[in-house]
Amino acid sequence: MISSGSPLKHDDEMEIDLQELLGFVLSQWKKMVLGGLIGALLAFGYLKTVNPKFRVETSVLLKSVTNSIPDELSVFDDLGMVSGSASTLEDEIQLFRSRPLIKQMVEKHNLHIRYYSKNSFKNTELFLDKPFKLEWLSPINDSYTFDFALLDSENFSLSINGSEEMPLHFNKEIGYENVRFRIIPLLDINALKGQSYQIYCTPISKTVNQIINNLQINPLSDKTHGLTLTMEVEQAERGQLILEELVATYNKLEQDDKNLISENTAAFIDSRLKGITKELVMVEGHLESFKTQRVLTDLDMESGLYLRDNAQSRQEINTLSTQLELALLMKKSVLEGGIQLLPTNIGLDHSGVKETIDNFNQLILEKNQLLESASENHPTILTMNERLTELQKGIAISLEGYIGQIGQQIKGAGSFQGQTSTALRAMPKKEREYRSIQRQQHVKESLYLYLLKKREEIAISLASVAPNAKLINNPHVHESPVFPKYHLILAAGTGLGSVIPLVISFLLFFLNGKISNGQELEAMVGIPVLADIAKHKSKVKYLFGDDDFSSTAESFRLLDANLDFMLDTHPDDTCRTVLVTSSISGEGKSFVALNYARSLALAGKKVLLLDTDVRASKLMGYLGVDHEFGLSDYLRYPHISVSDIVFKAEGIPKLDVIGAGQLLKSVSDFMTNRKLRELIEQLQLDYDYLIIDTPPVATLSDTLRLKDYADICLYVVRANYVDKKLLHFPKKLFQENRFRHFALIMNDVDYTKTDYYKYGYLYTEKGEVG
Repeated sequence: MISSGSPLKHDDEMEIDLQELLGFVLSQWKKMVLGGLIGALLAFGYLKTVNPKFRVETSVLLKSVTNSIPDELSVFDDLGMVSGSASTLEDEIQLFRSRPLIKQMVEKHNLHIRYYSKNSFKNTELFLDKPFKLEWLSPINDSYTFDFALLDSENFSLSINGSEEMPLHFNKEIGYENVRFRIIPLLDINALKGQSYQIYCTPISKTVNQIINNLQINPLSDKTHGLTLTMEVEQAERGQLILEELVATYNKLEQDDKNLISENTAAFIDSRLKGITKELVMVEGHLESFKTQRVLTDLDMESGLYLRDNAQSRQEINTLSTQLELALLMKKSVLEGGIQLLPTNIGLDHSGVKETIDNFNQLILEKNQLLESASENHPTILTMNERLTELQKGIAISLEGYIGQIGQQIKGAGSFQGQTSTALRAMPKKEREYRSIQRQQHVKESLYLYLLKKREEIAISLASVAPNAKLINNPHVHESPVFPKYHLILAAGTGLGSVIPLVISFLLFFLNGKISNGQELEAMVGIPVLADIAKHKSKVKYLFGDDDFSSTAESFRLLDANLDFMLDTHPDDTCRTVLVTSSISGEGKSFVALNYARSLALAGKKVLLLDTDVRASKLMGYLGVDHEFGLSDYLRYPHISVSDIVFKAEGIPKLDVIGAGQLLKSVSDFMTNRKLRELIEQLQLDYDYLIIDTPPVATLSDTLRLKDYADICLYVVRANYVDKKLLHFPKKLFQENRFRHFALIMNDVDYTKTDYYKYGYLYTEKGEVG
């Protein structure tokens, strides 16, 4: 607190006293309230001069952002030749923010020209209800400001970029520097009387940049292919038009691109169809010639027939070979086995041989049965043997003929197999040649049919082009302006107006090198402050009185009480010597010494006030007396006695005073004078209190020569007077223990500016003490 104590305490390190800080803030409440009112008025005036800005917003849903291939080229997507990288919402955002798109919109609606109605506090933009329009007849590369005022129904005055006003005519071409333009009325001219207008024109490129910087585009959500477009504008209708036209222009450019792609794609397909048709006719003719020359109908069916015949021949040869082997085995058995049973059912495919073998075996069985009852020489047996021999020869002859027949069959089957094998070996070459021609035919035919199909798809897409961006919400204006925030600015103005006085007070404190109160003093030097002497209201020199209950008088009574407590170990029957000094002159040490001495004397103590400041004494001036002799006279002239220099204070019987005497410039041996020591020792025997008013310690060392006589040193510091840099003097004296007791007195404290002391001040000022 600047007046009652700093919110910062100064010791070896700085620390914040929150209670003091709060007290300081509360002490500035009047300034803060006044500053808050001024700040609120300034904020209100600012709001009156500012055009509010509103947020205009719209939402669009994009048809697709998953494929960067245009829909018109996606008809070829199944070929894999137009695959593209995945498109993102960021790509679409960049399209919306593209300069060509916005430039086309600006040129279409002349958005680089803005119209304002001039009012007392601010200019109001006109958009849909503008009374006239400016039509440029030449390109513009600079910015222009037109001040318009109506003269009559056909004439008006115009000032361009602050130039002198010129009388001009409506609908007439006007030349200025390198540009030409004209102004065309849109409303009743007579309605413009008494009104002033301004027209701002900027280059189209600059307007495009302004719109791009103002336009905010964000994804609608993470799960949809939508965008939110927002702008902050002064004129709501202007913002709505910009967003509507932005989406419309975007869709138009997208549709133009799609139509161009579709038309180029259709032309490409038509040209390819003509070429493919010629190539297809050529390939089909080649295929026809190939089949005719090689007498081919169906290559696959003919190959199947050859394979079947070859397989059948191979099977036939295998079967005949088996029969040949069986016949040879049987012949060998007949010729070498003698008359014995022959094997049957071995697979011979010759009915005559099989029948003869069966008869042969049957006859042997009958012979064997007869031999059981007859001998080998039995006529029947001999007849049977002859029959068996004939049958055996017949079987051998039959087998021989059968073997020859099988050989011929095997030879014929082998020849047929060779023919089919030769035909099969020739089939792969024919098939390869055929497949090559057929493959070309299929490729040309497939491509021909494919292009026919895609040509129809392109025709359909040309007839049904849908916009890429669909409006979800029409452009709408938020009710509350985004700028200025009325409540916020009023609150900020009020708060800032309240804080500025507080900050100024803080700065004044930190820039102030003076001490303001005892608490701050004690915190800085670490020395006890016995009392804060209140600033007295009297315009004349203050002197302590017996019936005085002012805050200044109470300060001296408090000083007396605190000093008694500090010197409680001092014997009561001996004199208490109190040395009063300060850092520099003007801090009120003589004032404190005199009034403290008066307070002691009025309390019944026998007191002597000794003024040793023989260079710049002020004590006699406070008393308003001019005594003939003083201390310097006593020490210089032997004939002057103690009784010559002591005089009674007026109205206070128990207070004696010794003035400084004749002022001296050089006092080098003054404080070491033996007579001074003897004088002080004598006075200590005669009085209860000896109060010594000494010179300032910062300029003279005289005070330190008297330290041996003093029981305590009262070091006076004047509030808001002494520089903080000089406080090292009392701090050094205290730390070096130059005096038996050492304490500080804060003088001239203004309690009226100190909330901390205000209650005590009011209490004593009302006379309620004592």
